[in-house]
Amino acid sequence: MTRKLGVFTLIMLLGAAVAASAAQAKPAAQKTTAAKATTLMTAGKIVKFDSGSNTLTVSTKQGDELFMLSPAARIREGRKSVAASQLGSLTNRQVQVRYTESEGHKMASSVRIEAAPRARAETTSKTTRTPKKS
Repeated sequence: MTRKLGVFTLIMLLGAAVAASAAQAKPAAQKTTAAKATTLMTAGKIVKFDSGSNTLTVSTKQGDELFMLSPAARIREGRKSVAASQLGSLTNRQVQVRYTESEGHKMASSVRIEAAPRARAETTSKTTRTPKKS
């Protein structure tokens, strides 16, 4: 009987130890999900693009903001894709940037450039009519 009581006590202690370690593991899992980055968005005008450091500077209401382009960043102008190297030639164009911020660095995952305005064909306000011959 004492032997059974000793085995029962040992099983209870092991069960309590497993439960305690599981309770400690749960907060660690919660910290991991809390550390997930939130995607943010801002809009402004392209100031410059530095292809050496792969950074885009955008003028926003809060001032100039610097974004690092992730290697997988999607860059689109209207419906067409644009290479990152072309961003330097698109200064003063309206842009929307989706990014995440970590340790003070803003990493752009998506850059959407406003489509270029269409060139309007000039029309004359006066139309010339040829007189009808009777």
